[in-house]
Amino acid sequence: MTTEEFVLPPGPAPVNHGRTRSAWVLTIAVIIGAAIAGVGAAIPHTALLVSGLAVLVLGLIVAGVLRLQGHGQPVEARSGDWYEG
Repeated sequence: MTTEEFVLPPGPAPVNHGRTRSAWVLTIAVIIGAAIAGVGAAIPHTALLVSGLAVLVLGLIVAGVLRLQGHGQPVEARSGDWYEG
């Protein structure tokens, strides 16, 4: 029998578990952008491929702006690594 040491987090995870407006906007933009880019790559259509990538970049920008406006994960929930003690 082996004994291993486990390092547990100091407290529970944030209440929202990442379910924020910023996270949802980014998730939806990635799904839609990847689908459009995937179709554009499957049928060699450059305009679809570029459009899908543009949706991805736009989603990143919008999610970043939403996070800066306070619609993302709270800063105190993101600070520090739970396994550093």
